[in-house]
Amino acid sequence: MVARSVKAKAAAPTTAAPAAAAPTTAAPTSILALDPATSTGWAYFTIQDGVATLHKMGVLPVENSSPYQGDAMLSLRTQVEGIMESLPAPPDMCHIETFFFSKKFCNGSDLNLLLRGAIYQLMRERQIPYALHAPTMWKKFVAGRSRPNKGDIEKHGKTKAAKEYVKD
Repeated sequence: MVARSVKAKAAAPTTAAPAAAAPTTAAPTSILALDPATSTGWAYFTIQDGVATLHKMGVLPVENSSPYQGDAMLSLRTQVEGIMESLPAPPDMCHIETFFFSKKFCNGSDLNLLLRGAIYQLMRERQIPYALHAPTMWKKFVAGRSRPNKGDIEKHGKTKAAKEYVKD
């Protein structure tokens, strides 16, 4: 089990804060995050009192050798169902990374949309709300910026898709 915690950045208050009240502990919110592709990255984490804790993560290799795109959709759906069954409870929500379309690099865009459709259907069948987020949004939340700087690259190195690393 991977467990990492990140303190969420709080926005500066716009009005004076009231007198100190007794701290309250909210129930944790669980989130399943997915980046759908033929190599789908995923993470399961909880957020409680402004702290995000990563519990599990990995990569799902989507079977894409069939001439029918529906088989790739079923491959991803079955694997996501397996992840959800392994969790202690259904996630409170699903975060799905948006897809970048480019007129220069459009190979696979139709399959990518179909893979996302399989996830949308699965979440609705299980009545789990989902939201779409651009990669720059979550990267900015986690790292404080949307692109790595030279120091990040020197510290963590470069990585290619479908490889994972965690250096503390």
